[in-house]
Amino acid sequence: MSDLYVRRLTLAAFHELHHDAYGAYAFARIADWGQARQCVEDAFEVLRTQWRAALCSERPAAYSWEVLRERISLQQPWPIPQGCSPFPDAQLDVLLLHRLLLFPLDRTAALMGIEDHAAQALLRGAERALSGLPAQVAPAWWRGPTLARGRAGAYSGAHTRPLT
Repeated sequence: MSDLYVRRLTLAAFHELHHDAYGAYAFARIADWGQARQCVEDAFEVLRTQWRAALCSERPAAYSWEVLRERISLQQPWPIPQGCSPFPDAQLDVLLLHRLLLFPLDRTAALMGIEDHAAQALLRGAERALSGLPAQVAPAWWRGPTLARGRAGAYSGAHTRPLT
């Protein structure tokens, strides 16, 4: 098998595994299906050109997660001004994926390209920070399970370009 074939195959598998979850996250950040879909497709286009670098990185999923976050930030930065959030970006991502989109913590960790124990630590740190905030400051989904059940699977972005 050629190196190019293996790279294409691994990217196709990665795409299949993460595409819908990336779309759910993008939609949760942007709140517009069209823009969310475009961000995900743009991220996979960037990954298509940088897949060798992603595979050579220490954590390809973390590399890919950062590509996705960059594409989303170009479209819609966090609604919380820089330096005003009680959380680092990674904690916000864990809260959004785990609390709003209801991904299990191990899936959240896999999407972000971090170890399960790191996701647990981020969640615990966010919970400590939340406990010190007045209830009216934080959205209800930051504090616990939400009615967003099923949203993570609701995204079905159309593939705008084949992976080959």
